[in-house]
Amino acid sequence: MKCIKCKKQIENDSQYCRFCGTKQEKKRYSPKGSGSVMYMAKKKSYIARISKNGKQIYLGSFHSEKEARAAITKASIADINSSYNMTVEQIYNKWSITHYQTLTKNGEQGYTNAWHYYTNIKKMKMRDIKTSHIQGCIDRAAELHGRSVCEKVKSLSMQLCKYAMQEDIINKNYAEFVKLPPAVKPETHPFTDEEIKTLLNNDDNKICKIILCMIFTGFRPTEFFSIEVKNIDIENMFIRGGAKTEAGKNRIVPIYSGIQKYIIEFYNDAVQSQRKYLFVNQRGNKIDVNNFRNRYFYKTLLDIGILKDENDKHVTPYSTRHTFATLCDRADIDDDLIIRMIGHTTKKTTQIYIHKTEEDMKNAIERLSKQKTS
Repeated sequence: MKCIKCKKQIENDSQYCRFCGTKQEKKRYSPKGSGSVMYMAKKKSYIARISKNGKQIYLGSFHSEKEARAAITKASIADINSSYNMTVEQIYNKWSITHYQTLTKNGEQGYTNAWHYYTNIKKMKMRDIKTSHIQGCIDRAAELHGRSVCEKVKSLSMQLCKYAMQEDIINKNYAEFVKLPPAVKPETHPFTDEEIKTLLNNDDNKICKIILCMIFTGFRPTEFFSIEVKNIDIENMFIRGGAKTEAGKNRIVPIYSGIQKYIIEFYNDAVQSQRKYLFVNQRGNKIDVNNFRNRYFYKTLLDIGILKDENDKHVTPYSTRHTFATLCDRADIDDDLIIRMIGHTTKKTTQIYIHKTEEDMKNAIERLSKQKTS
């Protein structure tokens, strides 16, 4: 045999040339149709390709020949399909054609808005996408919006990765590992005096009466809609109810004179209908708080002018409980009584529910003034 470098004749099966010392390695050739690796000197990288149906399919650029050949092995001829080189944008377009048919207009709009944050990666090959790329989309959304929008971006990413997995483009749902920004709990606002007057002026509306009863009893919304008829002392005007904590269970709340006529009306109707609960839905079942909020609460407040438009949600069903605590504090009701009626164990928790207005602060300052002159 001849040395592969100096071409001198050496013994057969020699590992090294006895003349120049070069290690004798035969050049390896890939079997026909098994793919090829090409070294790109300028980029100092290796390009891997594989053939299918007489066409060369580009697999990618790699740092070493070993990585390039590993890619060829992984993407065998049998595994290569027409989706292999699809971009993120192409995946989104194919996925949305079928998926959007199952969504409402609002649902479709939510995903369409989320797609706007994929600008930087939409031209990338889907098979090259990793968690860091998706995290970048979520981080961009977080710069402008809250957690809910980021959750929608993650949801879209989960769907696109799932689609790509079904097409054998990727083997892992990289969207599972992204991190969302912490949820910021929105501040709960109590009803203002003017808003309470508006409710009273519209007490011919059943929902307005229910909201007023919630305001002047202070129950949590879930507790309020769990009030059983048997727990109403209509003679002495007390309601027994509550849950969640030991302090809140089966507590006694007096019925404020301003809502007694509403409670009597609901009570008589419930007794006549032989209902278990004081308030029920159209099917006679206990009212679900989420259903009440979405179908009746916001709609009614919008109709009577408390809410400006459909996006205005400055008060929620839980605002009624904050309003109760605030009104009790303003009326100088004993702290211990407020705590007992609202179902807390300490004043510290109750203080969260009490909201001071500018007028409250002015009145407090005037009290100091009176003490100084007396």
